[in-house]
Amino acid sequence: MVALLLAGPMTVSGQDRGGDKPVPFSLKGDVISIDVPGQGMLLGLADRNVAVHGLGPLWYWDLAGWDRPVIGDTVIAQGFIIEFRGRPTHVAVRISWRDREVELRRADDGRPVWHDQGLYRPLPPGEKP
Repeated sequence: MVALLLAGPMTVSGQDRGGDKPVPFSLKGDVISIDVPGQGMLLGLADRNVAVHGLGPLWYWDLAGWDRPVIGDTVIAQGFIIEFRGRPTHVAVRISWRDREVELRRADDGRPVWHDQGLYRPLPPGEKP
């Protein structure tokens, strides 16, 4: 089943490549693969498979105490299609599955919600890594 719903206003700052505007997407499909290194998943739709990226690092999900989607879950992914390395890439802003909805990017600037946290936390002034 393919559901194309254009969500309300969402911005992804810094994702605009070469003057092209990111295109919003909403897909509903079954998880057929999880890719931890790429922080993404492959959704099986009625007519094709689509890789959805930008799910974030495992440590952030663990820190929040959230379960992650697993193979077989039906997921609704909303976000933007951007050009990355010359190819269209689906980057999730939010995902929903079972009874959970998770925001992955900030509405005000499009940055990942894990930015400035955990391993991505800025060092205090004068502190070296």
